[in-house]
Amino acid sequence: SSISVPQQLPNNTATSSAYIPTRPWELESTRTFPASPSSNTAANGNANVEYTLFRDTFYWCPYCQRVQLQLELKQIPYRIQKINMNCYGPKPPEFLAKVPSGLLPVLQVNNNKNSNKKPITITESIDIMLFLEENSPAETCLLSAQTGTALSSASQNEINAFAQKCLQAERALAGAWLNFLRGNGGRNFGGRAEQSFFQSIDSIEKCLSQYPSSAWFLGGERPSLVECVFAPFLERVEASMLYFRSVAIRDECKWPLLYKWMQSMDDVAAYKNSKSDIRTHARALPP
Repeated sequence: SSISVPQQLPNNTATSSAYIPTRPWELESTRTFPASPSSNTAANGNANVEYTLFRDTFYWCPYCQRVQLQLELKQIPYRIQKINMNCYGPKPPEFLAKVPSGLLPVLQVNNNKNSNKKPITITESIDIMLFLEENSPAETCLLSAQTGTALSSASQNEINAFAQKCLQAERALAGAWLNFLRGNGGRNFGGRAEQSFFQSIDSIEKCLSQYPSSAWFLGGERPSLVECVFAPFLERVEASMLYFRSVAIRDECKWPLLYKWMQSMDDVAAYKNSKSDIRTHARALPP
């Protein structure tokens, strides 16, 4: 049977089978945190929320997920504005006026401290994430030497260089994954596409070997910005490769460090709240 997506969702229609939101950011349009270094907003108020995140309506986009995961880990208050991906329907004209390309995610900086300034609009997930790192309290930074961690003796330049190496491995994985997944059936097994995919997983394992005593790419006791970038794609890679290619990347024997990383990510509350399931990734939507 096929899954049909309605052109328009019903407006405030309550039925016995209606979806009940459980994820924190679905409960209300504004996400706040009781007391965090990044928050100047009371738990029950949103007057000073500085950021608005425009993301896809049905929470599938991995680029949107990575930005929202970063906001959650840093506990930065934000508003959510849901925008259709092209496969769901048209985008609102007011959004296209801000972002003519229509691409997601988009971060709007509302400049609450100076009402005379126009909001700033930032596109491209990596640019958004770097902006958030540069404009949030140092103690919430996800790309720096953290006191008492494996990186505490490294310079910021060394950290940035290694993080860039990890991100290059993530981009190589994305290309190799799609090439192997979308190839001509079983004919890609044992061929270049399969070899390239496994080599990309090996590269990730090598990146994780930099700090083997830690579960995280940059060492330490908490996820970093690199985790925010990797998690959405590895989630989709795991689901689709297992379903379509019978390849399990969560393999403690072949890739023990990646296995430890994936198990550890599953214990991170902010990530668990955003994670989907194998069937949704493999069947309900295209990779």
